[in-house]
Amino acid sequence: MPELPEVETIVREIAPRLEGCRIARVELKKSDVLRRVSKPRLIRTLRGNTIEQVSRRAKHAVIRLSSGHRMIIQPRMTGSLIVHDKPLTPDQAKYAVLICTLSDGRRFVYRDVRRLGTIWLLDEAGWVAYSGRIGPEPLEETFTPFVFADRLKGTRTAVKKAIMDQRRLAGVGNIYANEALFDAKLNPL
Repeated sequence: MPELPEVETIVREIAPRLEGCRIARVELKKSDVLRRVSKPRLIRTLRGNTIEQVSRRAKHAVIRLSSGHRMIIQPRMTGSLIVHDKPLTPDQAKYAVLICTLSDGRRFVYRDVRRLGTIWLLDEAGWVAYSGRIGPEPLEETFTPFVFADRLKGTRTAVKKAIMDQRRLAGVGNIYANEALFDAKLNPL
């Protein structure tokens, strides 16, 4: 289950291989993963754009484009983001949802066996609103035990549910909530 650490690892791996690259061709094989964007608009926006930055927000990979748009990919349980140096084999292409062919011939692929993940395309205002609904990032230097305590203050819900609430804390899911509470010897209820 991709949670913050897994998506952070994915982003750190693909960012140096994608930043500064221009997207020459776009193929969207399955559109059921799209949220608030149509297939034609996604393809039109991505094609010809340059990938300026690849980062992470909560459990999402965030690809900032030269047009000012951001493509947000949440891989969920079965999704992966891969950069292929060679053409895809039939096995590699089998579960490809989105294939962006870069100007140098490499391919950036969002692959999702069960298509549980989502793809969003947001302009700056949409990104600010979307990101604003997500709590603070626990990996940032400004995130302290005091910030954490403040985010939990006043809640009457179970601690596990509270720390998994993305509005309170970004990126923590079931697995890491369970592990953290076990290590802290806290009852999740």
